[in-house]
Amino acid sequence: MLAIVNGAIVVLAIGILIFVHELGHFLVAKKVGIRVEAFSLGFGPKIWGFTRGDTVYKLCAIPLGGYVKMTGESPEDRPDQVRGDEFFAKTVSQRAWVVSAGVIMNLIFAVVAFPIAFAIGVPYETPVIGSVAPQSPAWIAGLESGDEILSIDGTEMLGFPDIRTTVAFSDAPLEVRFRRGDQVLEREIRPRYSDDAGIHVIGVGQEVGRPRIAPADRAPILAKVEDGLLAPRDVVVGIDGVPIDWTMANDLIVLAEDDQLALQIDRDGSRREVTVPLAFGEVDDESRPLLGVAPIVTTIAELGDAAGQSDLGRRLGLQPDDRIVELNGRAIRRSVDLAIALRLPAGDEAARGLGAVVERAGERIALGPVAWDGREGSFWGSVVLTSSGTRASVYYGSPAQRAGLRNGDRILAYGEMRFDGEKPGKWKDLYDAIRDAKEAPRRIEVARDGEVLVFEGVRPERPRPILLALSLEALPRMREVHRPFPSSISAGFTQTRNKLTDIFMTLRGLFTGGVAAENLGGIIMIARVSYTFAEQGLGKILFFMAILSLNLAILNILPIPVLDGGHLVFLALEKIKGGPIDERWMGYANIVGLVFILGLMLFVTYNDIMRLVAG
Repeated sequence: MLAIVNGAIVVLAIGILIFVHELGHFLVAKKVGIRVEAFSLGFGPKIWGFTRGDTVYKLCAIPLGGYVKMTGESPEDRPDQVRGDEFFAKTVSQRAWVVSAGVIMNLIFAVVAFPIAFAIGVPYETPVIGSVAPQSPAWIAGLESGDEILSIDGTEMLGFPDIRTTVAFSDAPLEVRFRRGDQVLEREIRPRYSDDAGIHVIGVGQEVGRPRIAPADRAPILAKVEDGLLAPRDVVVGIDGVPIDWTMANDLIVLAEDDQLALQIDRDGSRREVTVPLAFGEVDDESRPLLGVAPIVTTIAELGDAAGQSDLGRRLGLQPDDRIVELNGRAIRRSVDLAIALRLPAGDEAARGLGAVVERAGERIALGPVAWDGREGSFWGSVVLTSSGTRASVYYGSPAQRAGLRNGDRILAYGEMRFDGEKPGKWKDLYDAIRDAKEAPRRIEVARDGEVLVFEGVRPERPRPILLALSLEALPRMREVHRPFPSSISAGFTQTRNKLTDIFMTLRGLFTGGVAAENLGGIIMIARVSYTFAEQGLGKILFFMAILSLNLAILNILPIPVLDGGHLVFLALEKIKGGPIDERWMGYANIVGLVFILGLMLFVTYNDIMRLVAG
């Protein structure tokens, strides 16, 4: 019954948006004295309707839009004798108001719906930083993981998406106000233009929740859940005793050193531990042969020295070219070991300080401990790391691991190619040599604990995916944003501006190649997302309707024949020319526009179907 109710809400929501758009055309047409022959929601065969005055009001079978039919709107429909209540008989300005009225109504709907949604309460992604890119504007300003962005240039950040849209087109310094623990701090940050994104960015990533075990039908990256061992919605909180969140979820297999992992999970508030077996899937014949090694990134490239940045690395005594071999008492044999070591202290343990052992000029030196706040961001914000020569992380089940290589081995030779194993920057040469070897056997020479070991006849292989008995998903952390009237009005105007910016960036990305066309969705995607939001309450569905209304407004204002924007272009040309546009050329343009729109609808529907097939 709940599913039926939510489905009805979706149909009603989409119908309301179509009604609002067409109502704009209808009301202004009536206002300027144009006779309206039909007001239709949907296309195709009539399901229900009635006639009042000169107008037929009807509901049609295909719910992909609607229309208002005005007398004399199309050249072929114009009567022989002009009566004055036809569309073409009105001035260019009057016709322009009629054409643009649908878009204006959609904008008005969004401006009204957003405040109502916030007054009810809207689930929103928290504006909390999950990661800070080294050398980014945020990193230079001293922002850290866990900081909550409160406002930028005085504009409140309701959710993380607001951060992106606020800085997207600004190259001037911004005043960023944020909360760190019990303190509220301010920093000036100048956004930097990103060629990849095509917008200005400050270099922060979103905080997400802990990895959660996904339902079996959610495109599992790993194998089926063992009977009774794990359940959908279980939350993975640790691996082999190491606290984990989504930033480490991709390191699950890197952490594996045998054929099983011990997972700590949270199920409905209770903690338990399960041992999950590892297995191998089928060989991917399309992939290239791999050896199964990756660089260990544990050498200090540089230390943070910008004002306001964490000085933990300097206080600890780290220096450029130091290689971290131990942190917080944990041996560092893989890059992921650094993240693990920084997660181990908690509470009183963190107060004892951070200690490290580094290799410097061939000697091992103990550093620290120094006081720190127990936050990973304090460490990552204080150093920039690079690869530690040709020391390797070795993937479980790979040809390198089966041959006998171990985490931390320093590769000295691969086939005929020799390396200075202490010098960074040689991994590209090694990868090129592995690629060129294809599946031919090669001799590998490594240094381990002062010895030189030789492994003969190691063949790169096409990878066999490791199958863990779960698949993972992670959702952004959410909070409900509630703004009582009249402050909800201000929040509504902010969201209108931000969402319009989002739409503009998406359109620009489509033309520049920054956004793949496969990301576009149609009526199926709209219905699915609407249904999901309907499950989250009235505030969320109203919020989504406001976003859809803005998208409908922008889509219709595009200068494409058969759309409102195309009609406005014709009217502008008529105004400049001082007379009607040649009907033949208008007909050709409308055919091209119609073919384009139909092609776009088929394309986005295809995208929707492919997403359904892929789960």
